Amino acid sequence: MNSEYVQLLKLQDLETGNADDLAKFLFNVWKKQRGEPGIPAELGKVAQNLLLMAGEAAEGDSPDLLFVGDKTMLARVLPQTTEADAPKDMMPTDFRSFVHEGFHRAISGEPNYDLVSTIAYPDGNPVRLVYERLILPFRLKTGLVHLVNYVIEREIVQLNGLTNPEAKAIYSTPLPSRGRLSPVAVPTVSLQGELPNTHKPADSALTTPTA
Repeated sequence: MNSEYVQLLKLQDLETGNADDLAKFLFNVWKKQRGEPGIPAELGKVAQNLLLMAGEAAEGDSPDLLFVGDKTMLARVLPQTTEADAPKDMMPTDFRSFVHEGFHRAISGEPNYDLVSTIAYPDGNPVRLVYERLILPFRLKTGLVHLVNYVIEREIVQLNGLTNPEAKAIYSTPLPSRGRLSPVAVPTVSLQGELPNTHKPADSALTTPTA
């Protein structure tokens, strides 16, 4: 089995128990908001777990990153993205192309739920990443579309000693079938209280839901 792939998943699977509680919460918020402009205030309360992305992208590329929550997988793998002015530019173009289809599906107006397995080299050393990705489109009152991206980490493994990309199969094992996926520990997220502090300006769309 190829160790690098993107597999589209059914939204029904998300609702019936294969995703974590935060993914279900986000999807329910999106369903309630559908057709109404703006990003719901509820999302500001879990902003640290989310990525906010532009609702447009060049063909074959991923959208610009507007906000990187400091509890996201991206912040753990590439912590400098939480402070960068252009965090998208810190990701290799081949990776952005590899995962672009899900973003373009969401840009068209429909939510995207998929499973991604890839090998990244964030610090020059190979890391196997396996994660589920929920991408939800929200249209602002201005007419612009923003994408809210939430990632469920399934596997992050340092592949020590792997330097030759052709040797990937030696250091990675096939992902078990969907029914055997073991859930990872997901941090408890409070849906009450103040909006979290972020590294982005206060006028970020994620912290101004009525924009």
